[in-house]
Amino acid sequence: MMNRAMTVIKWLLTILFLLLVGELLLQLLRAGEATIGIITALVSLFATLVSFLPRAAPDGDHRLIRLYQTLLPGILIVGLLLLRGAIFDLAAAQQIERILTADTASETIRAAENAEAFGADVSMELETWLTAYLDKPDAEVSLNRSVTLLETYAAVASPEDIAAFSTRLANQIREDIATGIVSEEEVTLFNKLDPEASNTLADSLNDSGQVALAANDLVGARVQLETAALIDQVDPTLRDAEHQAATLHNLGQLYEVDLSLENNSQLAIDTYRRIIAIHPNDVEAYYAMAALSLRQENYVDAVNIAEQGRTFLPDACEGVPTAFESDIDALLCYFLLTTEAGGRYNQGDSLRLVQTLAARATDIAAAFDHFEPNYYTAEAYYYLALSSEALPDKDTLCAIIFYHDESDDMQQEWADYARVQLGDYPCFRD
Repeated sequence: MMNRAMTVIKWLLTILFLLLVGELLLQLLRAGEATIGIITALVSLFATLVSFLPRAAPDGDHRLIRLYQTLLPGILIVGLLLLRGAIFDLAAAQQIERILTADTASETIRAAENAEAFGADVSMELETWLTAYLDKPDAEVSLNRSVTLLETYAAVASPEDIAAFSTRLANQIREDIATGIVSEEEVTLFNKLDPEASNTLADSLNDSGQVALAANDLVGARVQLETAALIDQVDPTLRDAEHQAATLHNLGQLYEVDLSLENNSQLAIDTYRRIIAIHPNDVEAYYAMAALSLRQENYVDAVNIAEQGRTFLPDACEGVPTAFESDIDALLCYFLLTTEAGGRYNQGDSLRLVQTLAARATDIAAAFDHFEPNYYTAEAYYYLALSSEALPDKDTLCAIIFYHDESDDMQQEWADYARVQLGDYPCFRD
């Protein structure tokens, strides 16, 4: 009876041992970790335990042998459980390494799943790696690779961990804004991890950048607006075209006045081109580009851009001046016609064509009270005077004096030109 009970116990323990071995090897095989070394370790454990079994009992007593034989599977189970923890730690570490080095996204996800099966805290490992990467981006790790790791993190981390990491990323970006250096890497990862928060951050940076620009804090405005524009560039689907264009308009205006930047005018032109790429009928961007091209003495571009911009306005700015339903449309027509007149005059086009454009611009200005007090219309009158085949009209010359900006050196030169032409002729403003 005793022998039968011991036999049953032995078989139950043996079956349990085999199940544990099978479960261990199955996980190792599934993860690709059933290496010769691990299998050898299991075999060595079995052989070592067996070697301790006595070959014969003292004094012919075979009960000790039967006891050892019965308890052998139990001993193996204890040994296997001890070894299992070490094996799983090793396998988990190898899977974590595969997560960081896998060639494809699918391989990365599979390695993450395997690592979790071996008890690894994958989300913590990835968060640690991503934090270190953002502190000092590894030149050998592509941005696309880091995005894949971030997506893997988002797939395995809890919503609470993701929210906390997103907050840390946003805070890091704001800290880097304070130092004037924001990397594409951190913006890209923040966009991918939390698009809604990234959208909100872009709007906030645009608003605060606009305030800084108005306060003439060009350094602060630039880093905030450039970061907002970078968020849009990394993922153009986050914000609508109007919000993106608003940020780029602010950034373009900043580049225009920030003389500390090399090629600041060209930076502004390139920024306005980005606006047109996302918002093709943005007439203000056309005017800004045309005016900058004229200032850079790139007359061909100034004329072509101004002409193209006019096509988006009523009657291409060739209709009756009083027919405009919007003051903004009238103002933009005035700007574009004047810029085109300046470009054509400077590149030697027909004076009659220049005069036609300038006269149309001055008619619009007169119809809208010269857009005072916010704008100055001396430029159109200046080109109208220059394009006169005879002596410039006295009223035209007086208008240059009346409507020029005394704080602008170039416009002051126009006024001086008018005074010379007028001589002792008195100008009286209605």
